[in-house]
Amino acid sequence: MDKDFFSKMELVYIAFDELSFIRHGQKNDNEVKGSFIIETSVSEDEKLYKVTVKAKALKESEYDLLVTISGIFTFADDVTDDAKDELLNKNAVAILMPYVRSEIAILTAQPDTDSITLPIFDITKMMGDD
Repeated sequence: MDKDFFSKMELVYIAFDELSFIRHGQKNDNEVKGSFIIETSVSEDEKLYKVTVKAKALKESEYDLLVTISGIFTFADDVTDDAKDELLNKNAVAILMPYVRSEIAILTAQPDTDSITLPIFDITKMMGDD
């Protein structure tokens, strides 16, 4: 395969940092309210880049849900800082989102709970780069 198609970013490690489903009551018709928080950080040696996605959902009087996942990434030596920012804020988040989507579906597939299946997100728009 032509190596020109390979990304200059490499996923080193991925793991869930926190998974939480706290039931507060029985199934109800309240609206599910959710949010996403995206955080990036760089290791002291500037070789490892951490991207964390937190997804929160609240269904009043029924449950609170939290899914936090982090991925550690490295880059080829010839990648500029601007390119790294773009790859971390779009590609890394896009890599992590299917795991978030799957875990939310699993956590909400409980007795007496309506399972949540998140749609596929346009990460470019989600990150505010229309």
